[in-house]
Amino acid sequence: MSLLASLWMGNPQPRNLLCNTNTVKRGWILVRQGTIHPPKGFYRMFSELMHEPVGIFLIIMGVILLAPILSNSLKLPEVVGLIIGGFIIGPFGLAILERDETITALATVGVIYLMFSAGAEVDLAQFRRVRRKSLVYGFITFIFPQVLGTLLGLALGYNLASSILLGSLFASHTLIAFPVLTQLGLVKNESVAVTIGATIITNILALLVLAGIAQTATGNVSVGFLIQLLISLFIYSLITLIIVPRVGRWFFRRFAGGISLEVQFVLLVIFIAAFFAEVIGMEAIVGAFLAGFAVNATLPRHSLAMTRVLFIGESFFIPIFLLNIGMLLNVGIFFTDGRALLIGILMVIAVYVTKYIAAWLTAKIYSYTNDEVQVMWGLSQAQAASTLAATLVGVELGIFDIAVFNGAVLMILFTCVTSPILVKRFGQRILNHQELQPEVKGKPALFSRILVPISNPNSQENLLRLASILATTHKGTLLPLKITRTSDKQASATRHVKQMMDTASALQLAEVDVQPIYRIDYSISKGILHSALEHNASMMILGWSGDGTVFNTVFGTIMDEVVWESKIPVFVSKITSSILVKKEVMLIITEGSIPNSTLSEILDIAHHIAQTINVPLVIKAHKAYIDEVESFISAWETKPTLMPCIHQDAGHLSEGINPNALVLVPSSGSRSRFRLLFGSLPQDLSDRTGASLVMVHYPN
Repeated sequence: MSLLASLWMGNPQPRNLLCNTNTVKRGWILVRQGTIHPPKGFYRMFSELMHEPVGIFLIIMGVILLAPILSNSLKLPEVVGLIIGGFIIGPFGLAILERDETITALATVGVIYLMFSAGAEVDLAQFRRVRRKSLVYGFITFIFPQVLGTLLGLALGYNLASSILLGSLFASHTLIAFPVLTQLGLVKNESVAVTIGATIITNILALLVLAGIAQTATGNVSVGFLIQLLISLFIYSLITLIIVPRVGRWFFRRFAGGISLEVQFVLLVIFIAAFFAEVIGMEAIVGAFLAGFAVNATLPRHSLAMTRVLFIGESFFIPIFLLNIGMLLNVGIFFTDGRALLIGILMVIAVYVTKYIAAWLTAKIYSYTNDEVQVMWGLSQAQAASTLAATLVGVELGIFDIAVFNGAVLMILFTCVTSPILVKRFGQRILNHQELQPEVKGKPALFSRILVPISNPNSQENLLRLASILATTHKGTLLPLKITRTSDKQASATRHVKQMMDTASALQLAEVDVQPIYRIDYSISKGILHSALEHNASMMILGWSGDGTVFNTVFGTIMDEVVWESKIPVFVSKITSSILVKKEVMLIITEGSIPNSTLSEILDIAHHIAQTINVPLVIKAHKAYIDEVESFISAWETKPTLMPCIHQDAGHLSEGINPNALVLVPSSGSRSRFRLLFGSLPQDLSDRTGASLVMVHYPN
């Protein structure tokens, strides 16, 4: 019998291992006096290990991994999955984990990270433009909940101080749904920016109420105390927003190139700001939010240092904070305490109603759409950080009873679940509406922001040159993107970024606005798709080697995923020689390849490229498109060569193509439709002609 089997069945297996007489625990065996003994019970040993640090972190990381996967399969935001996961493993669910000091401490770091990330994400230029609107919305979304909450407290029989503090629970909000915004790429939407800016207003005012009521309960309240608090907050804000960025710029100049030092500096700034916010009587989340502003003015969000800082929070600490919220819920109490259930229901209704009124009123003032109203409402309804702080302080000081505490927890749970759902649903509708917007000032929206992922430094110049040609006339912006996995060597990543920056800088001579992007992501394809959303790209240009895969995909694994999941047009390009030495541009339109509504844009693209590089344009079009093509090109001063084609195979289509031509092949629709219509056409055209090939693919 093997040693493992013997131990599993409970039979000791003597073996001389150690000469000492000490008893040492090693996994699920005991080493004592040179003899191996099995544990008294495997299940007991397993249970004990699951309450050790390694076991606890195993459970936490398992939930952090699985909860988002399950929630995505149910078409729910990842945030919701983490909150529900926290409830399941928490003390009021399966009781797998206790909500102890360790969980609470990690969750505190998580909410600090969340608020820092929100501050760092704010477009400062846009925030300056909307700061007055943020101030207005901040006061409106504070006053309505505060007044109604106070009246509700008085109606339930609480005294004035308790009622005012109860109102403050509704007045603030926490940006629980912020990760959903980043995934959708909606952070720069004005209504979203106004809501993010309003966050600091509501939290500061709510925490001022908390400080005042707490001082009242302890008998230390005075006008002098409030004045001191306001002065301290003012000085603290000036130091954080003015002094810290200057210190940061000096530090980064002094220690240039030291990524680890930059990351450590940012982390230090976060927690210094959070700590001193508590010193002056505010909550740490206010300091973290201001720290995000301060660092934002020093480091771009997508710099290497910021990427690493945010990666730590987004992959570990913020999920633990969400788990912690779920662990707070005690469903059983609402079946045994009718008053707690009543208070909880009234609190949920109050926060939903008052936050909606505030969002609707602000939207009416500033002419936001109904979808933007819903997103503002969804963002502002979530109660977590400040609400938890105020609730716990209220209970500790005897201001709140246990019924209010449980009611507040119910409100936190409901709002934290519904907030990301609303933001995701109506945020997607905003994106869909933006895609349907007409062109502005005669400039095609397609060329406004062109994303160019770079993987091969040898081909990046041709890709960026093609992008610059498309962007030049329409004053578009180039977004060169370099993605590295977290496991990539720093030296290699730095070299690639430098090459990309050098090429991008050279292209700026052509009066093209170039904004290089660097990103660390575990998945290249997901990184490209997320970058397109985050930077509001209107189209992207991908490089293609022209080689197929063993799975007979058209473009390759990464490219397939990007092309078929992209919400914007994708140019898949195999550029064999410089764009500037091409002899002609040929557009091939096969049967059923594109809808008639897209035809005019495709023709404009081909015409624009040919004019820019000063070469003739040749159009091979299926007979079904001929009439519309002729009608469209009739207004052009320089007429292209139009060649009707009946046969759709690569042999006939490749006839007459110059090896120095740039061949454009448009397509539209799903992967299955593409394969049905084109098969191996792109590969065959490339092999037969040797010409540069660009697949212009439009999503559904």
